[in-house]
Amino acid sequence: MTAIQAAQARKFRGKNKAPKWTKPDEGMVSVMVLPLAVTDPVDLARLEKLFGAMWSIKRAIQRDARAMVDAYWAAYNEREEQGAKAVRQRLGISREALERCAYKHLEDSGHLKHHVSKALAMHMADEVWNGVQRHLFPDATGRRSGRPKVGNWHDFTRIPGRARSHITANKWETFRLVGTLTGHAMAYTDSGRHALMQPRRMPKPTVPEGRVPTGKVMASGKPGMRRANWWDHTGPLAVVFAGGPEGGRGDLVLPVRIPQQPGQWARVQHFLSNPLAWHKVDLVRRRKASAAGGWVYEAHLMVLGPGYAAPSVRAMRDRALQLGRVGGVDGNVSNLSVVSFPADLTSGKPVSTEVTLRAEAVGNAGEEAAGPFAGVGTLPPGDEHRPVRTVEEAGQARRQAGSQGPHTQDRDGARRCPRHPVRWRPEAGVPTRPSLRQLPRAARPPNRTRRLGRRAPPPPRPLGGPRDHRHPRPRARG
Repeated sequence: MTAIQAAQARKFRGKNKAPKWTKPDEGMVSVMVLPLAVTDPVDLARLEKLFGAMWSIKRAIQRDARAMVDAYWAAYNEREEQGAKAVRQRLGISREALERCAYKHLEDSGHLKHHVSKALAMHMADEVWNGVQRHLFPDATGRRSGRPKVGNWHDFTRIPGRARSHITANKWETFRLVGTLTGHAMAYTDSGRHALMQPRRMPKPTVPEGRVPTGKVMASGKPGMRRANWWDHTGPLAVVFAGGPEGGRGDLVLPVRIPQQPGQWARVQHFLSNPLAWHKVDLVRRRKASAAGGWVYEAHLMVLGPGYAAPSVRAMRDRALQLGRVGGVDGNVSNLSVVSFPADLTSGKPVSTEVTLRAEAVGNAGEEAAGPFAGVGTLPPGDEHRPVRTVEEAGQARRQAGSQGPHTQDRDGARRCPRHPVRWRPEAGVPTRPSLRQLPRAARPPNRTRRLGRRAPPPPRPLGGPRDHRHPRPRARG
């Protein structure tokens, strides 16, 4: 049997007969940011290699998508004759085609399979397809997004994860959150003896050992047993990634640091108390100069259901709902307007309130806005000791004193600028640069520069003459 006959005889799975799973609460979801306490140098190196491998795959997919889009727009006559859909099918512009491109890049590279799985490559291709789709198909207003392009390394901050299966038990690929909130609190409160205090270097949880019952009975009548895994972990929270298919380093375990500030426990319980509502985890990095490697890592946990709202906020919303009015706020530089009107638009009248700053507040704001220029210069006679209150008065004072910057005044009447140490002589009318001895040692040029500065410039070199390599001034780069 040839390869073509084998491909024709291949059987595909038919249409799914089970009802399609939908998100509860009308598809409402919310996201909670969980900081990851990554302090182990080995884990930091693995995270950097993971982001580097995913960036290589995304860049390759973006280049393929850009070439496809360019070929699509270039085939103008073909699109007019056969239609846009036929051209897209010929060029392979679809979600499935980009996913196959990602698989091919992953298989051809070889080394990327040590860090990245096929699931991550597929979801990265889906991210690129979203941009291509917004470019090819206009929205309701007829607008399109720009031509897809390759991003840069520092803007690549997010690796999308795969959603958890809510139909099949214990099925969650790529990044998954393990542990329980109760076990996390018991571990870092000493069994409830003191407040929640998480150390700076949090220990990594270990996978459970031993065997656990499966809940089924074997043919011999004995209860079925299986090896314990991360699904049986009930300790502190952590994000676990199994790694690539050819990676031999085991699971990547990243401890989670939950918010422990006063008043945050109710919000933490809302998101983390029900593990069945955890839907997806995305791995995100953020620039931070003080962190090891220059990045801090976070896990963005998507939870099925609405977000958290404090009891006082919910009460305020209920009171506003009972009024039966719709309102809006318009903020300006000097005033704030609040307008409301009936929700049914049939009875009642609009009501508006305008909040305006007082003159004293405007004067104080002008004094703060003036900054270092507020107290510079002199005022009219008799007002020398009155502070500058507004920006207009500060400008008048600077114009009278001839000020052009944050200058200071010495005892002898000469005015200096901290950034440009030029001595101003009012009788001469022009600034004169001080000598090198008057400058501080840190502001003096090097000895060679001073020696070359005193030397007379060399005569111009004639055209075609020999080049003088001892020219004191460096040539400008093209």
